Amino acid sequence: RPSARRPRDRPGSRARRDSAGPCTTAPSPSRVSCGAALHRHLALRPLSNEHHGALVLARAVRWACEGRRGTLADVRARILRAWSAVLAPHFAVEERWLAPHAGDLAEVLLGQHRDLAAACERVRAAEDATVLAAFGRALDDHIRWEERVLFPTLEARLAEAELARIGVALAEHGSGAACMDP
Repeated sequence: RPSARRPRDRPGSRARRDSAGPCTTAPSPSRVSCGAALHRHLALRPLSNEHHGALVLARAVRWACEGRRGTLADVRARILRAWSAVLAPHFAVEERWLAPHAGDLAEVLLGQHRDLAAACERVRAAEDATVLAAFGRALDDHIRWEERVLFPTLEARLAEAELARIGVALAEHGSGAACMDP
């Protein structure tokens, strides 16, 4: 007999929301959960917001390379605009404010940033589906690693006062205010 639940309400569904509504407060007042999203400390929230835009860009790249939506030329232009307007400044903020606290993960962070910069240079040099797809995959993998590994490690490792100091620094330096699709 078919279930009366809608697909998004099935247990384990990524689109399912908490019963309290779309946004709820997690146990700590400085951590926020929106639906089934990860709990994220408020200090890191601006970076997570930019990550969302980058994931949208990575999906657009994938769809263009698959011939589902958009052209390679359009998505290449989007990548190059996003790189200069958002991604490169975002990386600089993470390297300045997060890497010093990341311990052994700092080298992974810096290495992924270097790899993405090199991938962007390859995008700049060629309008090739293979090059674009590689950039999109690398961007998607990097963001998911930060959200699933780096940020939770920092949240567990750093005291509330240090996270708050990072949050103030991020707010002063404008991270989180940029749009991924200029």
